[in-house]
Amino acid sequence: EAFLQEFELYGKTNVQLFVPVDFYKSDIFTFSAFAFMIHNSDFGLSLLKYWDMFARGICEKGNLNETASGYTWVDTDQPGLWYSMQRAYADFYPDRVPEGNYPKCNATTGQLNAIRDANQRWNNNFKKMKLIKGSTGKELAKVPDDQPFIYSSLP
Repeated sequence: EAFLQEFELYGKTNVQLFVPVDFYKSDIFTFSAFAFMIHNSDFGLSLLKYWDMFARGICEKGNLNETASGYTWVDTDQPGLWYSMQRAYADFYPDRVPEGNYPKCNATTGQLNAIRDANQRWNNNFKKMKLIKGSTGKELAKVPDDQPFIYSSLP
């Protein structure tokens, strides 16, 4: 409740997703989190819809190519939430991001375009969204009032 009260105090009334990150760096938007809060709204429902679509496989042959090193956490549910964040953001704020600012299915492989630098590609898509991180005090004050995502600034 303290986070929600601070969001309101700083005028952040459009928070749709609060992500408590386990690694804080201002330019890294990919994360591994076991818990987060989704607002019960059209935007929040869109997040859940896209996350479910990802879980079921959005491409003809699934989502991600298994690499020679095997299936890793980057191939699991965290990218599903990243995907849902990027898709919902593109739906609700199409004028703020380049068109199609999320991974697409590859016509040749039938899977998402995902190679060794997949984590960096996800992060680059987040950077194009021009998000500001921060959840308390001075960091929170820098977050645009209508930004739908709040990343915790606590290390």
